[in-house]
Amino acid sequence: MSRSQRCAQRAGVLTAAVLILAGCGAAGGHATGPPAGSTASTAASTAASTAASTVGTGMTGLGSVLVDSHGRTLYVLTADRAGHQACTGACQTVWPPLAASGGAPTAGAGVSAQLGMLTGGNQVTVNGAPVYLYAGDTAGQARGQGIVSFGGTWYALGPSGAPIKTPAASPSASSAAGGGGGGYGY
Repeated sequence: MSRSQRCAQRAGVLTAAVLILAGCGAAGGHATGPPAGSTASTAASTAASTAASTVGTGMTGLGSVLVDSHGRTLYVLTADRAGHQACTGACQTVWPPLAASGGAPTAGAGVSAQLGMLTGGNQVTVNGAPVYLYAGDTAGQARGQGIVSFGGTWYALGPSGAPIKTPAASPSASSAAGGGGGGYGY
């Protein structure tokens, strides 16, 4: 085995270990890691590429949702409160915060929500709430919808910034659009 293959293998094992440990902090009946069939490299690339400065809208099994500049669904955690961020540490491995590089985020077409930044940080807020990505999603998916973990429930956001509290469309409907099962099938 070449040196690069050994390094890649170790990186995959390390990423998997982090995701397993992140799952240990879960509350409720849903898994906190990416759904079955996702790869650890997907989670790592999602966590590593959270810098974005434009929030737009995109279509998922939930309908129109807020997305980052790569088309990935944005979520809020019900456990987050003004002045208290519940998703820290291992939580941010599975639910990486959306960060804005170079200043405040801008709203793309169709976004009517108020965008901002957490005080003293670079995490994007929507209507005052910190927003996150889900490591199990790719563009056009909302697999994190309704997951109960890290002390609360995760909801995708509509264009106005309001949490969408309905389940995603059936896996077969969202699969045709490249989406997932809304976080319920695992």
